[in-house]
Amino acid sequence: MTTVAHPKTLADIHGAFILSGKGQSWTVNSAPRPADIAVGGGFIGNFNDVSCTNAGHCAAVGYAFDQYYEQRAFLLSETDGSWQATDPTPGVSEYKADLTSVSCPPNGPCVGVGYIENDTFQGLLVRESGGGWNSINPPVPAGGTAAADLDYVSCASATSCLAVGEYTERFGYTED
Repeated sequence: MTTVAHPKTLADIHGAFILSGKGQSWTVNSAPRPADIAVGGGFIGNFNDVSCTNAGHCAAVGYAFDQYYEQRAFLLSETDGSWQATDPTPGVSEYKADLTSVSCPPNGPCVGVGYIENDTFQGLLVRESGGGWNSINPPVPAGGTAAADLDYVSCASATSCLAVGEYTERFGYTED
């Protein structure tokens, strides 16, 4: 069983860590991070969700701040007890992003969801594949704009997942 948590220090800075264990025996581990997430040598971030297919194969998602204090989505993958950090949005810059949910079905790849925000929101959908992660451009309902974000995902099997979120039907407003 793996649990993730975020303590608060006197400065109210979130530092993410990982608890691994079972029953009454638990161990604290540091959360690995992509190189660009380091701020002053520390990890300022927050986990939103964790899911495991089995012992030793888990994924944890959330957000952290990079060296410019920009909010970035992050993803940690565990394979045989070893955690690795992955950038779920490579090549995307100047944004605010968050992975809000992850689901790892038995005998299947994990799937994570969230959002990227530039001038508008864009749904973020990532899927585990061949030991890495791939971004998938999620569709938006008919009549909707590209402004969408995904909040939760649940996968019953490797071929059956359900994600929920919200989208914008139109931009702007009118004044009387």
